[in-house]
Amino acid sequence: MKIKKELIWLFVIAIIFNICFLLFYDKGPKASSDFSKIYGPVADQVSDYVKGTGDSVNLPHILKQHPTILFHLGYVAITALIFLIFGSGNIWALILFQIILASLIPVILYKIAEEFYANKKVAMIFSLVSIVFIDNVIWNNWASPEAVYRFFFVVYIYSFVTSYYSRQNSTWAKNLLFVLGYFVLLFIRIDTVILCLPIYVLLVVSSVKKNKMVLRSVAPVMLVGTLVTFLFIYYLPVMVQVLRSIYMNGDVIIQYTKIEPFDYSKDGNYFYILTRMVKLFFMRGYQFLNIFPPFWQKAHQYYYAAHMIPLYILFITALVKVIRQKNYKFMVYASIFICSLILHIITRVDAALRTSFTHLPFLILTAGYGFDYLFELFNKKKNKEAYKDLICSVQ
Repeated sequence: MKIKKELIWLFVIAIIFNICFLLFYDKGPKASSDFSKIYGPVADQVSDYVKGTGDSVNLPHILKQHPTILFHLGYVAITALIFLIFGSGNIWALILFQIILASLIPVILYKIAEEFYANKKVAMIFSLVSIVFIDNVIWNNWASPEAVYRFFFVVYIYSFVTSYYSRQNSTWAKNLLFVLGYFVLLFIRIDTVILCLPIYVLLVVSSVKKNKMVLRSVAPVMLVGTLVTFLFIYYLPVMVQVLRSIYMNGDVIIQYTKIEPFDYSKDGNYFYILTRMVKLFFMRGYQFLNIFPPFWQKAHQYYYAAHMIPLYILFITALVKVIRQKNYKFMVYASIFICSLILHIITRVDAALRTSFTHLPFLILTAGYGFDYLFELFNKKKNKEAYKDLICSVQ
């Protein structure tokens, strides 16, 4: 199969931009605090054990010390493999690996855009926007699960949607792709539970539209739901703390959200808990959509706002087109942004807005779809006026 020239150029431009950003802006790779304390040391331990230079890995003990690492085991395994090949603690190799993965995302976005956009030049422009928007690439240079997770998530969503609407693949093949891919993602980041909601809806709605519940279509959703439920029950103490953080302080930063500390004397007061939850939900939602994140420097705020204002407007425009045309296939891609908003509302306010990193490629893709729609309407109006002028001149 011949690879299109524009796809190669997109990949090359993305690689160059990411490396320049790494060298001249970040001044080299960086590691998140979780990586330095947990993922890196565990990956080193696994790598040394495989090479025969270290002790065996006591996974139950590690999970007891750091329960949430369960949903990052995939990232730890990938990091351990890189350390095994390129040397223990080789963070440069890990970051370059992340950059290669990240540079493939604009290529996938262009492939999706090429299918849905009326104008291929618009598809190319917004693929390039996804490369140069700094907030869309900033976590590629950090040793943290976000960059690796996002690549596999984009590949998974694209592969599943393409496979689902293809008549060449059997239903069981699609189901297998859904289940296996889901658990690969789940053990890199638990965000998968919320971010894959559009796929659950797609599977169930398509079955209902056929006027009957086709068991083999909804079976993967039922299987995943059952297995995830068992995982949650097994790690119930951790999950209880997560759920409690929804109505307690959680990761909300009091300085900016202006919410009072949790009153433990009212722990059993359900009205107090409910009102606090609602307040937190609105605060977190606002911080997620805020185009001037209060945690950032002024220059970064203006830069972010300059991108996000047009992206939000074009996103809403795209939703209008999707709803009018009942384009359920593209709706899956557009829904990722909404699911990311839901995820942020029920979890935390993050100073670095890391929750938004996964959905940004889909936000840019959907915004491009909105711009393409406006461009299409403009051309139609222009052609209509040109046609009227031609008729008048003939008469």
